[in-house]
Amino acid sequence: MAVVVTSIEHRFARNGDPFGTVVFEDYTDQYKLNIFRETYLKYQHLFQPGVFLTLRGRIEIPRYRTHYEFNLQEVELLQHLTTRKYCAPV
Repeated sequence: MAVVVTSIEHRFARNGDPFGTVVFEDYTDQYKLNIFRETYLKYQHLFQPGVFLTLRGRIEIPRYRTHYEFNLQEVELLQHLTTRKYCAPV
């Protein structure tokens, strides 16, 4: 999904691990997502207000929970999006 970062809070968990609370926006809605562990450390430099990104992930129900969650797997600058990567050749 293509989004723009509207706000970011770089924070620390009780155990000292860094994480981020990021608010993304697209043409239809606004999404607030907590990003943890390796995913946060790998992509934290991209989470800046006003930056346009593409997000790839899965919607799933985590173990011991009953509600769906978006599991972020990959973040990329929107300007680096190539049609060859996501679309079948014609």
